[in-house]
Amino acid sequence: MTRQLELLNAWFDALRPQFAHLRLSVYPIAARGHDGLFIVVGNAELPGQLRRRSWHIQTRTYAEILPLAWEYARKIITEQMGIACWEGFKERHEQTVFESTAEQAVFIRYRYDAITESSLRATPPSELMPMLQDFSVPPLPPAQIISSIN
Repeated sequence: MTRQLELLNAWFDALRPQFAHLRLSVYPIAARGHDGLFIVVGNAELPGQLRRRSWHIQTRTYAEILPLAWEYARKIITEQMGIACWEGFKERHEQTVFESTAEQAVFIRYRYDAITESSLRATPPSELMPMLQDFSVPPLPPAQIISSIN
């Protein structure tokens, strides 16, 4: 029974899509008398996976610091979710990020469906088939791109 529960949990975990999260915003740092670019990035579906970092905007402009934030996002998303996720994220959202300004916060939530997980969604593990004979999981709807600048 324990083995079946482990398989069932693993199968249900594979059914849940992953979301890459990116938020960029500029806030005043009153104590220092200048602004800072703050980033929150990572796998939004797992507790404790969002990473935070900031850069001060004192001697550099937003446009000069933005590539540093983008590189940090690449590092975190690749470490947590893999290069394929990063490539999809980059393809869909790089232009949005680099067209943003210091006056606009950027929030992106990117649904990533790994190709290897699609086979797990299709059918449960064979050991569970007798237990889940008439059970089926509907396919996920197509991913929507959520990218906002406000």
